[in-house]
Amino acid sequence: MRILSIFFTNDRKCIIASMLSKTGDYRLYYSLYPFEKKDMICENSFMVVPIGIKKGKLIYKEKNQVKHFYVPNCNASGFLNNVRSIDYNTLLYDTYKNLSLSVTNDRGGNIVFVNQDKLNIPLHFIVKNCYFLDSKTLILLCSSTLNSSMLVYYSIPERELNYLKMTSQLTFPLSFFEHQIIGEKKIPCLTHIDRGDDTLLICLHGGPKYHYNHEYLDLIFDFYHNFNNICLVNFPGSTGYSQKYENELIGNGGVVDIEAVKSVVSYYDSQGFKIKIYGESYGAYIAICLSQFINFSIARIVSVSGFTNLFYMYLCSDSRNLIEKYFSDYSKFSPEKNLAMKELLSIRFLHGSEDKTCPIAQINYFVKKYEGMHLTVLDGFSHYEVDIKKEKIRNKRIVRLLK
Repeated sequence: MRILSIFFTNDRKCIIASMLSKTGDYRLYYSLYPFEKKDMICENSFMVVPIGIKKGKLIYKEKNQVKHFYVPNCNASGFLNNVRSIDYNTLLYDTYKNLSLSVTNDRGGNIVFVNQDKLNIPLHFIVKNCYFLDSKTLILLCSSTLNSSMLVYYSIPERELNYLKMTSQLTFPLSFFEHQIIGEKKIPCLTHIDRGDDTLLICLHGGPKYHYNHEYLDLIFDFYHNFNNICLVNFPGSTGYSQKYENELIGNGGVVDIEAVKSVVSYYDSQGFKIKIYGESYGAYIAICLSQFINFSIARIVSVSGFTNLFYMYLCSDSRNLIEKYFSDYSKFSPEKNLAMKELLSIRFLHGSEDKTCPIAQINYFVKKYEGMHLTVLDGFSHYEVDIKKEKIRNKRIVRLLK
């Protein structure tokens, strides 16, 4: 029997579409009962040959012995209707060629980005599809010259699952975003390009030890409903890739980050897009620095909880360690200093009055010093808000400023 696809219904039942090897006939195996979560995963990866399904159990053959396991509730992850990709341990573009799994746009989404060494998949294996069995278990449907169908099970460490939110509603629209390498600097991004219009929103995250992935975020969900074209940029310093990529920003802030995002802006500018830029915290610093590139078709820049004076941040904020770690020269790479005597694009600032991480005083000074700058103050708001009501107010203001 050759397994073609595995589907899970909302009531936790499984359907396996298969083809009989000898006759070529197609068969659908349907579980009669919802699956219960049982002990079924080895800590190490292992290969099995699927045989069939019966009463909520997938029957498989391992080392010439017929065994079975209960399939856990897959639907809880919220990915099941459109799982065509798993953004796991993503690597840089120049290492993709070393993997048996790579970037593709087939079937409306991405295929898995994985670390080949960790999964231990032989190079002659062909990975056909992938599924989540539960929040910590990945199943890959593979084939080889000896076996038409094999299932590879992999137990994923908790720390690798920071992109996965267990939810049954408001799932991030995974099938409409794809992981791409953009620009001359080959920067990894998550993109949704509809071309319903010529406006494109570029998003720059804070941290900088963070990365955009396929998890649900309220603000990104709002962006998705207000913009046809979106690019979420994981500039150097972002996590989720190699350690080398994460360390590139150390001591090089104001250089490699700006050049990376500039290459993304340049790429979309050459495609004829009218660009809007949203940056938060560290991403807002990058967005502010981009205001000097007036030759690009940048229609709007919005800085949320950003910073403009590195020396002031070193003295007066709780981010002293971050400034010391990423910047080699406080004066040279401060927007307040290095943008002086330059023609700048207008920037819309949104800042909390109680922000201790990036105190608002530096923004007040910057807005007064340069023409065309506008500041909206969120009274009583801090750097990051965990209160859901405040977060909704903040997100609405951000969307309004970008319009």
